[in-house]
Amino acid sequence: MTIPRFMTQTGFNEQDEIDFLYMVVSSLKGICAKLDDDVLVTDTDYEALCYTAIINTVIYDSTGHRAGQCIYPTKDFNIIGPSQGISDRGRNALLFQLFTAFATLAIKLDADTGTTLVTTLASYYDKWRVLGCDGTYVGSGAYVFTPNGTKNQKELVDLYYAIAKSIEITGEQLDVLGGVGVAVTDTDYEALWFTATILIKITDSTGHTAGNN
Repeated sequence: MTIPRFMTQTGFNEQDEIDFLYMVVSSLKGICAKLDDDVLVTDTDYEALCYTAIINTVIYDSTGHRAGQCIYPTKDFNIIGPSQGISDRGRNALLFQLFTAFATLAIKLDADTGTTLVTTLASYYDKWRVLGCDGTYVGSGAYVFTPNGTKNQKELVDLYYAIAKSIEITGEQLDVLGGVGVAVTDTDYEALWFTATILIKITDSTGHTAGNN
């Protein structure tokens, strides 16, 4: 029997956080690889530009599966996993990478397939900024995540909800286009890279829930 897994404002354990981040990185790569293989999608460099060029973290989930990569071993590269745990600096670096990757993906998809992800996802990500190890920021919100650690669990859970929701919305928009044979072929983006992959439910501070279990 599978035990349902949740992350809420009242708390979550480290294993669930690590597994959730593993799922997110896996979904990002999966969506990009699927777009590259889709015969109706013009570009074939989604994975190269939105994943390979950005993600610089390796994550092991609680069952030993690996996601992520090391592209810059001397530039804030981190390993996250059950043995290594998740450090404040490692979490922040990955958040910086995910902000950058999803923003890059949204801009590219809007230009290539006619989605409206830049506008749609802005309402989910506009509360936060992430300070990178090099002193640059991504995001435009008031609350800032820094390498010194997450000081507010509410903000972190709300951000994790936004990340999960952004994957769901991306899949839904692509499936709509695929359903009418416009810009993409398939209609199983959400099924493969959200429903079957994001297997933890996250409830934000307003009571909204994203994810699956």
